[in-house]
Amino acid sequence: MSADVLDRPPRRPQRELSPRERRRLALEAALENAISSAKVDPSAAFRVDLEQGEKVPAVRLAFNRVRERLAAGGVNLLSRDSVLFIANRPQTRGRRART
Repeated sequence: MSADVLDRPPRRPQRELSPRERRRLALEAALENAISSAKVDPSAAFRVDLEQGEKVPAVRLAFNRVRERLAAGGVNLLSRDSVLFIANRPQTRGRRART
């Protein structure tokens, strides 16, 4: 054992996550898998099924957070007939890209 252990402050017990935080982390983990897979395979598309009580704007915000963290600029969240898909495709609606 080294003397450095004596200098470190004691670790506080980690608080338990709320159900809302657990759902958010689960959603972000699922989105991370789909985004990284779509980034590797441009021919793949992944369907996003909303759970009870989930809303599209919340999913879109989580998607944007995960996409930015993974630096997957070409992967987009697309809507076709009110169904959400994740694919490595250009965005066809919305704001134009800044040049």
